Amino acid sequence: GPLLDFKVGRLAAAGHQPYPATLIKGSYTKLDLVEELQGVGVDPALPVFFLWEANTMYLPPAECRAFLGSILKAFPRCLVSFDYFTEPVA
Repeated sequence: GPLLDFKVGRLAAAGHQPYPATLIKGSYTKLDLVEELQGVGVDPALPVFFLWEANTMYLPPAECRAFLGSILKAFPRCLVSFDYFTEPVA
């Protein structure tokens, strides 16, 4: 999407190489992230690390749980690191 294109463009303009990864463009809440990851070769049988920062506070709790559940089910050997706020703070 536009945000990733912007970031890649800014890195290139500063003389930096592109990300050493395959970028999946789109909103993870709208696409089938598991399918997209498997489509670019991520093997669900191998250990995978997901860094999910600065997102949970913008989603309803049920949507956060559903997203985490889909990742944990599809990638049983994964680790997920994320931040969150409790309701009184949000």
